Amino acid sequence: MCSVPGGGAGSAANADSRKHTMQRPNPNHNAGPWWLARGQGLGYRQARGGPMLSFLALSLFACENTPASTALEPGEPPSRAPDGAIIAKVGQGFVTDQDFAEAASRQPKAAEGMDLDARKDVLEQLITDEILFQEATERGLYRDPKVRKIMVSLLIREEVYDRIREEEIPEDDLRAFYELHKEDFVVPEKVQVRRIFVRIGEERTAEEAAALMKDLRDQIRKEPARFGELAERYSEDPYKRRGGDLGLVTREGKPGVPDEVFDTAFSLRAGQLSSVFEAGGGLNLVLTVSRRDRLERSFEQLKGSVMRKMRNDRFQEMTQAYIEEVRGRYEVTIDEQTLANTAVQVQAAPPNVDPRELLDVTAPRKGDGPGLPERSGVRPGPTGSAP
Repeated sequence: MCSVPGGGAGSAANADSRKHTMQRPNPNHNAGPWWLARGQGLGYRQARGGPMLSFLALSLFACENTPASTALEPGEPPSRAPDGAIIAKVGQGFVTDQDFAEAASRQPKAAEGMDLDARKDVLEQLITDEILFQEATERGLYRDPKVRKIMVSLLIREEVYDRIREEEIPEDDLRAFYELHKEDFVVPEKVQVRRIFVRIGEERTAEEAAALMKDLRDQIRKEPARFGELAERYSEDPYKRRGGDLGLVTREGKPGVPDEVFDTAFSLRAGQLSSVFEAGGGLNLVLTVSRRDRLERSFEQLKGSVMRKMRNDRFQEMTQAYIEEVRGRYEVTIDEQTLANTAVQVQAAPPNVDPRELLDVTAPRKGDGPGLPERSGVRPGPTGSAP
């Protein structure tokens, strides 16, 4: 990791260094992370995501060009050399004619010509962005963990993603990849499952649990539509709020639910109710609501998904290689005693939710055909995954 560039207050040498570091490069020259702030031709402070992403992109540019020992402290907004005539001075910054021209060119009426009032509206937005940019720097927001995560995603996008995006993949290679990974593109067999679970323990004996479940099963057999109502009232698992609905599941099952539940569900026909069986420390009753057969699709049907997965796999490989390359340039020292002794408070899970499920909230599902990120925005993600 690197720090946003800067220097001590009152140091002329450091001030010169900051100016040199933050100087905007020639727009016709690909100077690395500066492209992120330009956002496919967008203005200096008008990159996607507004002023904060401009600030992050500027930070990335600084990280690439400044020694690790230099750090920007809160209260020291970075400076840059003007790349044109200054239209407005804003605090310690400014808006240039080039900034204005780029922003104005995207206005709907740009082709028809803009009167002075319309020009002032565009300039006002640029001034607002500059003020917010300086305020974010003044508050040291680059130190916020969420901001740092976005910066990492931006860096990975710049250093890895753009190279992959430009790669042409021959169709023969796509077909070979499809054949090699065909199972990854199969939509697996699924069933929609409802479950009622009654725990056996200090509050309820095995005999009492069995009597309750027999009564519930008899009621559901007479009125199948009451399954959800009875699950909400009597079930003792995290899915009771959903009327016992576990959703569409594969044979791999779900975290926190015994495998016997899914084995039973897959053995039933659509609409069939199971017998009462023991698993997971209590008694279970399962209803298979519906079934979806395994679906295999041809290469022609999946060509786009195959290309996305192939590029995504390549992205993972190149990201890991880039991380290893960068790590080789930094000395890392670990204090294992402090690591071992640091107290960790476990965040409480929401009521009636299995904590293990929280780990899979954003995980791609098998067969979804993972792809590379779109240009419409920056999505923070773990290092090594598509940003």
